Amino acid sequence: MAVHLKRLGISYFSVPKCACTSIKTMFFEIENGFPFKDFMANETWYHIHKIYPTRTYDSAAKLTGKNDFKFTVIRSPKARIMSCYKHWVAPVNSKGMFKEKEAELLTLSLPVDPNFIEFVEHLEGYRKVLPHIAHHTEPLSYFLGADPDYFDEIYNLGNLSELPIRLETITGMKIPIEHENVSQKVEVPQSEGHALELKINDLFQEDFDIYERFWK
Repeated sequence: MAVHLKRLGISYFSVPKCACTSIKTMFFEIENGFPFKDFMANETWYHIHKIYPTRTYDSAAKLTGKNDFKFTVIRSPKARIMSCYKHWVAPVNSKGMFKEKEAELLTLSLPVDPNFIEFVEHLEGYRKVLPHIAHHTEPLSYFLGADPDYFDEIYNLGNLSELPIRLETITGMKIPIEHENVSQKVEVPQSEGHALELKINDLFQEDFDIYERFWK
C-alpha cells in the first residue's frame, strides 16, 4: 500500500530502510493537516506503518488508480542492511527478538548477539527465523517490481531534498521531511569490507542489475 492520495494524484511506493518512516510521517501531515503521533484505540497500538503499511509491488500497484506521480526512494543493499542492523539488531540483540528466538537460532548455529559482519554472513538464516529481519531485507524488486520506468521519479538519500520541492508544487503545502528512526553508529572493520561486498552483491544481484544507477 504505502501511500496513495488520489485527490492529489500521488502514489508513494515505500521500501523498508529507505527513509520510509520519515516520508510516511510527512504524508500523514499532508493528508490530515496535523503531525502524526502514535496512538492507542481499542487496545491496539497504531504507529505510522500500521496506517500506511508497506506492501509488495503487485499489491501496491493495484491501488495507484490514475495517480500521475508515482515515486519511490531507494538506497544500496549494503546501506539498507546496515540500517536494518543498526535499528533491529544492535540496540536490542540479546535483550530483544534475538533472545526470544535464542533456542532456534542456536539450533541453526546462528549467533544470538551478532556483530555486523556475522549478521551479513548469516543473513539468510536470520531471515528464515526472524520475520522483522526478513521484511526489512527483502530486495528492492520485492517492493518496486522489475521495471524502474514504471515510476515518474526514483530518489535516493543523496537527492531526497528534491522531493519536498516536487510535492509542494503538487500540493501547495510546504512540509519538510523530518529524519525519523535515527540509529546508533556501527563500525565495520576495513579488512572485512571486500568479503562483505561480495556477499551482499551475491544476495542482491537483481537489485544491482535493475536499480544500481538510481542509488549512486
